[in-house]
Amino acid sequence: GLSNFFASSQFGSAMHAFLCYIQEVVSFLRRSTSLQLPFKIEKDKVGGFSVKGSHFDQDRWTKALKFMLLDLKYLIAVVESRDFASSRS
Repeated sequence: GLSNFFASSQFGSAMHAFLCYIQEVVSFLRRSTSLQLPFKIEKDKVGGFSVKGSHFDQDRWTKALKFMLLDLKYLIAVVESRDFASSRS
């Protein structure tokens, strides 16, 4: 079923890669400001919950994705609050 799709190792690897991308964005932004995400990202975990579904627990996985989305929302707000256009010229 659908839960098998989300629990697949390929999907888990893709989610982990996406977290790595978020960490790259955070590293870039930290060059010019002290940035602290609401939920810490470590390896394949956000706020202590894994985005991989090896032993699929829907509640924990859902919480990990919720925390990831909240971190993304925070990053968008930080970027929108800065004037990147003037710093590039």
